Amino acid sequence: MAVNKDNKSTPSNPAMAEAMKESGAQQSRSTNQNQPNRGRNVEGPKSLAGLNSLFSNPMTRSTAGEVTGELTQTLRKILSSERNSVLEKVTIEPVDGDSHSLALSVIVLQFPFNEHVACYTYIVEGSGDGLADRVPTIAGQQVNIKTVPGDVYDDNMWEQVSMYLRSKYGNERSFIDVGANVIPRTVTADREKEIRSLLYFGITACYTTLLKINGDTSNSISVADINTGDVLAAQLRYNPGDTQTAAGQTVRSDLSIALRGIMQTGEAVSAKQTIPLTTVDGYMDLTYVPRQQQQMAYGQPVDHRQYVPRLVMTNVSSGLSVNTLELELLGLSTTVLAAQHHAWVKCFKPVYGASKNDIHDIGALGFEVDFANNGEYGRISTKSDSFSDQSLFELVQRSMYNEVLFSWDIPETGDLSWLQETFLAAAAGNSKAINTLFNAADTLTGGAFTRNYDGAPPLMSEITRVHLGTYLDENNTPRDLRDLDYLAMLNIYGDKDLGLVEAFGNTYDQTDRPQELRLAERAKIIEATLGDTVTITGYARRVTFNPKFIEALAMACAEAGLKIRPEGIYGNDMGAIRGNTSAVGMGIGQNAGGAVFQQGGANWGGSGMGYGARNSGGLWNR
Repeated sequence: MAVNKDNKSTPSNPAMAEAMKESGAQQSRSTNQNQPNRGRNVEGPKSLAGLNSLFSNPMTRSTAGEVTGELTQTLRKILSSERNSVLEKVTIEPVDGDSHSLALSVIVLQFPFNEHVACYTYIVEGSGDGLADRVPTIAGQQVNIKTVPGDVYDDNMWEQVSMYLRSKYGNERSFIDVGANVIPRTVTADREKEIRSLLYFGITACYTTLLKINGDTSNSISVADINTGDVLAAQLRYNPGDTQTAAGQTVRSDLSIALRGIMQTGEAVSAKQTIPLTTVDGYMDLTYVPRQQQQMAYGQPVDHRQYVPRLVMTNVSSGLSVNTLELELLGLSTTVLAAQHHAWVKCFKPVYGASKNDIHDIGALGFEVDFANNGEYGRISTKSDSFSDQSLFELVQRSMYNEVLFSWDIPETGDLSWLQETFLAAAAGNSKAINTLFNAADTLTGGAFTRNYDGAPPLMSEITRVHLGTYLDENNTPRDLRDLDYLAMLNIYGDKDLGLVEAFGNTYDQTDRPQELRLAERAKIIEATLGDTVTITGYARRVTFNPKFIEALAMACAEAGLKIRPEGIYGNDMGAIRGNTSAVGMGIGQNAGGAVFQQGGANWGGSGMGYGARNSGGLWNR
């Protein structure tokens, strides 16, 4: 397939690759850096955090330096084993936390080219004993906010890294903050598989950003590149099993949509059979909406609908060696497959033989919906032989609206945060980020996107901070904290405390309340419900797409000639206000994407808001 042009071991632009070989970091550091500190700052440190930096000693008391040093050596070892000449000038250096008044040590990947140095930062969780929680006062009350390693990626950290870089390169270079990722405490120096994956994403972030800065579009992919004589198939899989980040962190996946090319190899059995293009992982959640007031006519059935289904994407990634906005958008365009023929309904299909702790049993809706109109509530039996696929569809149809919300949990410091933060900035209304997305969509579709879209904001302005992390289930298996969704709360508390279910939903839906207050309330519910094995490792920002944007993207891909064979689709032809009143009408209907899928054929603020990781803007803010 033509896409192989982007999956080679050498860069697709030989001229730039050759130029990179000639560019490199200055090898010598300033004289002052290599000399002991013979003076004292007479003014003293600005805080106790800077006390260590006042004194000179060639060895620190903490063993954190050993951890950071060992990880640095492994990163360098893996880098040196790569045979690509473009990487010859890439350097990897530790920046000690104690010496630079940082809560954790970091490792800085530096990719120099001409006057620029693209920098990707690894935050070493094991370099510290733990981070103190923040206790801000919100609306007159103190709330506890869990501090995670990714929070170290703030403006102060970048300033300290910049000072280090200036001491190495001087003031002639421009330092580009590409992004950051966390090396968790569980990833030790001997875990070369995970460390190589982390290195890959750092190198890719730097290289892709440098291409963008230099106006190089050689890695941009379009429908024309993949629209060959080979078959394109999008496989929708239910309960494929959780996936993992580069560092091995568990990520929930109840639903996956994998786009791949199936090679027409003829008699050549030895030829490569498939090429993975994009993968989207996620799960179905429910958003409560207040019951609509009805003017009841005689004989008219009661409208019990009080939920909007929401597809929460937990991963959107490329199967190629490159990661670009065009590939992210290509993956997003395949998500309309979940809406076709109500395919998403099967995500609520009962798991027969599941343990008594099946926290996603759709029968729990009976605790909140009076289906019999007699004031009696209770769990609906879904595990009996009499509960058929038709029974499932009827239950969903009676309780949920037809349109599906499409949301995405984008990690603040994750494998592809450097790329996906463009969507966060667009959700916050940043015009540069929005134009970057529109331009990438036009590149993907050969200009067809602009002809199919009215230019409205591509994402809703509502941005919610979400806890990332794990807990141990009854088999001591690590599970994603996002297992605890609205349906899980109904299963656990529906017959005991519906008020707690409501409170949990409000931490997402009542966006007029302070974000930090809702975050603290949700953390308490998570820890009380899932137990003392809960580990909060980071945060994501949940954004929700304008449905017209996703639909236009799919239509534009079809207009550009993209034809995809769907596989695995499940057909169904059949005070403060609680809940989210705006959810109705924000979803995507079952007819979306019909042209591209052919049956049988071929407030983002970063650290400026006082919490959370910074948005580097290295890719889109150019």
